[in-house]
Amino acid sequence: MRNRSSTKSSQRFDIGAVKWYLIIRKGNIMQITKVSMFTKKEHTLDIPVTIKQLNEWHNGTAIQEAMPHLTPYQCEFLMTGVTEEEWDKYMGEE
Repeated sequence: MRNRSSTKSSQRFDIGAVKWYLIIRKGNIMQITKVSMFTKKEHTLDIPVTIKQLNEWHNGTAIQEAMPHLTPYQCEFLMTGVTEEEWDKYMGEE
């Protein structure tokens, strides 16, 4: 018999036109897959967020207030799907 507490559950939901693919892991770590608005490539990151925090953000709370523990790059990824590497490549200083 499998221990259900160790199995991953996945969920897909849309926020506006943005598609989110989540695999809920241990604690508050979620594996989130999004498409980059820069490259149109799909990327997956482990982000320490909860559904409650994502819903607060979706319902109008500023992302920095709903998830103050995230780095600027993690916030950017949630908003646009752009990774740290892409941001540095396309928006970094010359």
